[in-house]
Order: sequence, then structure tokens, then C-alpha cells
Amino acid sequence: LCWFIYTNILLACDSGNHVVLILLDLTAAFDTVDHDILISRLQHIVGIGDTVLNWFRSYLEDRTFSVNIRDSESSTASMSYGVPQGSILGPLLFCLYLLPLGSILRKHGISFHCYADDCQIYVPLKQKDVQSIKHLLACRGDIKAWLALNFLNFNIKKTEVMVFGPSGSCESSSVDLGPLEVYFKPVKPDLGFKVDSDFKLDSQIRAVVKSSFYHLRRLASVKSFLSRQHFEQ
Repeated sequence: LCWFIYTNILLACDSGNHVVLILLDLTAAFDTVDHDILISRLQHIVGIGDTVLNWFRSYLEDRTFSVNIRDSESSTASMSYGVPQGSILGPLLFCLYLLPLGSILRKHGISFHCYADDCQIYVPLKQKDVQSIKHLLACRGDIKAWLALNFLNFNIKKTEVMVFGPSGSCESSSVDLGPLEVYFKPVKPDLGFKVDSDFKLDSQIRAVVKSSFYHLRRLASVKSFLSRQHFEQ
């Protein structure tokens, strides 16, 4: 996902354009999936029916949960919404739940990539191109309305904006972000990889070096208790 997105961004920058990237975050996304809406999409958009559709319905319905703390356990409660997290099907079902969102983004001519609850939208634009930002803002408004109808919601605190430029320019002043200015970040962890707007990877390298030294120090503290064979493993 990261490779595909940033390849497209680099190609746009090589053509002399700036690119605005919005990293959207959804609040408790997996927990708010409406089962009836999901089943409807599996049936009418994906084309699943009959026995297979009943398998999915059985997988989603009549689920319960409880909380265990030491020797205490709460009473069970039914789960009317959500897809199981930590499962193989969970992210896939959530992707299918979001399928209509693609039509909204394509209508506005916005490039996007989604996996599970991670959604990234981006648009190339000329310097000071206010019209493209207006399209982006209109698209964001339509997305927000669609999410509300589908029991989903933006996590405003984790939604962030990055700007990429043809000459390594990463300042928000390179383009007029309008109301998106407050979300601007020059460096952002993206799926575990620190991305900076100038593509120098300095932040990622520093993070890897810091993590490496941390683990080396941890290894040094137990070295005297292990044989060479076990230590190397």
C-alpha cells in the first residue's frame, strides 16, 4: 500500500506538481459495522447469495462477549455491531463494507487507497491551485456524510495532511490548504513507516537506529547468562 501510494506521489512530483495527501483515521471502525448493511453489500455489490451468504450471516450474528479480570468475569453481552478483530475475515469484511466509498472518491476525481480502517486520499495540484483544494474539501464533506449514514466517524485528532513538492518542498505554504492547514504534518508514521514530505527518509533512519540501539542494549544485559549459540539465535 505504501509503495503504491508514494510511487504515484513521486511521479506527480516529477511532473512538477505538488501533491496533497490526507491520511484518514476512523474512530472504532471495526466495532461500528452494521451487520444488515454489510450483508446487503455482500449480496448486492459482491454478488454473494444462498448458502454462502448464510455462512456470513451466521458468522456475524449471535455473537457475545464478556470481560475477564483475574478471577472475575462479567456477564455476557450481545454484539449487534462490528466485525471480529484479530481475525482473517475482519479486515476483508471491513473493506467490503467500505466499497461504496470508492464511488464518492472517483466522482470527485480523487485518487485513494484503503485497507481495513486505513484510508489515504491524495490529489496532485499546481502551486496555489485553489480549485483542486475545493474539490478535495467537497470530497471530504461527502465522505463525512456517507460515514455518518453507515455508523462510521472520522477521528479528527488522528486525521493528518502532508504536502509533497517537486523540489523536496514540504511546507504547507507551498499550496493553499485552506481549512486543512490545521492537520498539516511534515512527518507522519504511515503503516509503521515514518514518511517525510521531502522523501529523504531521515526520520525513518533515525527511528531504526534508535530502535536498534535499544535492542542491542537489552541483548547486552543478558549476554552473560546465555551460551554463544543461544545468544546468536
